[in-house]
Amino acid sequence: MMIMITSTSLRWWKIKNSIFCLLFILVGCTSVETKERKLLAEVVQDITKKDMLPNIRAYILIPNAGCDGCISTAEQFMIDNIKKYSDVQFILTGIGSKKLYKNRFGALLQNPKVLSDYQNLAGANNLHSIYPKIFYMNNGQITKIVEASPEAKTDVWQDLKKYLMHGKEK
Repeated sequence: MMIMITSTSLRWWKIKNSIFCLLFILVGCTSVETKERKLLAEVVQDITKKDMLPNIRAYILIPNAGCDGCISTAEQFMIDNIKKYSDVQFILTGIGSKKLYKNRFGALLQNPKVLSDYQNLAGANNLHSIYPKIFYMNNGQITKIVEASPEAKTDVWQDLKKYLMHGKEK
């Protein structure tokens, strides 16, 4: 038995496969953002006992251990800018010793913009890495996730400042 393939059926097969591949890629990309948003929402809700606030334009997840220089830079960004920007929240995670953290950050830990993840919920949910993460938000939705690593092509902290001042992502 011989199956004849016409040029029309071959074209239709190529179009159908192209559409399927495109849909597969789109669904895959969307599910990563959706997963990260769900995990971030769970961590914020577990720490604050409230939902994520729609007016927050950036969440910054700062791990306790990992890339020392990257973490120090993120912590310094928090210290220098916590009063300047009202629409950013900092999540300190992987906290080994509450006493050391209190000695390190003092009254800053009482600031409502600082969320202390003493239960390491971000780590348990595979949300954090060895680098600080910046979650750019718009109306409660993640629009972009940036790791503040040495491999970053731009100065992620300057980009974040520009975003917070002007509302435009780079």
